Amino acid sequence: MKLYDLFEAYLENKVLAESTKRSLEGDIKNVYKPFFRNIEIEQITMDDICKFINFKKATCVKNVTIYGYYRRLSAFFNYAIERNLLVKNPCKNVNIEHTSNVKKDLDYSKHYIKELLKLFKNTKFYYMVLFDLHTRITKM
Repeated sequence: MKLYDLFEAYLENKVLAESTKRSLEGDIKNVYKPFFRNIEIEQITMDDICKFINFKKATCVKNVTIYGYYRRLSAFFNYAIERNLLVKNPCKNVNIEHTSNVKKDLDYSKHYIKELLKLFKNTKFYYMVLFDLHTRITKM
């Protein structure tokens, strides 16, 4: 079975919320199809999954997002196994970091913010910088 056919069968046969279905359709079109093309699902290996993950990391996609892509891709392959279309899930045993770098970034940001505020202390720009930093932090 071709990968595109697996995607279509999954979307057609699984009971999914409409928002989930739209999200999956977007991922299939914009994330999976450009990388994997329309190859036979039996030809996809664990090495291909690792290359996909590394490709996403190289394009600066966050670890949490990559982990989501990986989980959904694994679900597609599990569906193929349930339908006796595939013997083994190529995502199985792939080590993937699924935590965010947010904590590390925030620790760095705290230090950076303190240093930046020291630079502008007692200047007319202090409150402008403080306001700008506050609005950026709340968007994180």
